[in-house]
Amino acid sequence: MAKPAPKWSLHAGKRHLKGRGRVLGYNEWILPRIGGVTPKPHALVLWWALFFCLSLRARYEPEDWSHDLDPDRSPMAVQLEDLLSASVDRSYTLLLHAINSAHETTPAD
Repeated sequence: MAKPAPKWSLHAGKRHLKGRGRVLGYNEWILPRIGGVTPKPHALVLWWALFFCLSLRARYEPEDWSHDLDPDRSPMAVQLEDLLSASVDRSYTLLLHAINSAHETTPAD
């Protein structure tokens, strides 16, 4: 028999997540561990993967993609619209962070 999920309070949840995120720009991201791979993938890689998958859906399933973006027919349309409208600024932030991180870890000549 499956073990019941623990009951979490808001404060217990925040304590559980504290230190598991990474601050990038003005957001804190909780990055998943994929297949036990260490270190966790960089947020820029996850962002790229997300948009790669969305672009495949738009290209190969255009009718479904149009349905996904229609707020009268899809419960996720508003979230997709928010994601797409913020994508350029967030992409620049992630790219800048990645460039700065690489610059800080590169040894000086």
